[in-house]
Amino acid sequence: MNHVTEFLLELGAGFAFVGRQVLLNVGGEEFFIDLLFYHLRLRCYVVIELKGGKFKPEHLGSPTHTFFAYGNK
Repeated sequence: MNHVTEFLLELGAGFAFVGRQVLLNVGGEEFFIDLLFYHLRLRCYVVIELKGGKFKPEHLGSPTHTFFAYGNK
C-alpha cells in the first residue's frame, strides 16, 4: 500500500479516495474495483486494478470492462 500512496502523490493533488473493493453490479454479475478515486478538478473517476504475479495479456481486459461499466453507472 505504501507504493500505491507514493504513486498517487506523484500524480499530484486533487484525488479523493472513494473506496477499496468497491462493488460494481453489471448485468447481474458482481465485480470489485480494487481502488476507486475521484479527481476533483477533472470530475472523473480513477479506477486502479491491482494484479499480483507475472503479467498476462488477459489482465488488460478486466480494467477496460470495469472502466466502461463504472462510467455508465
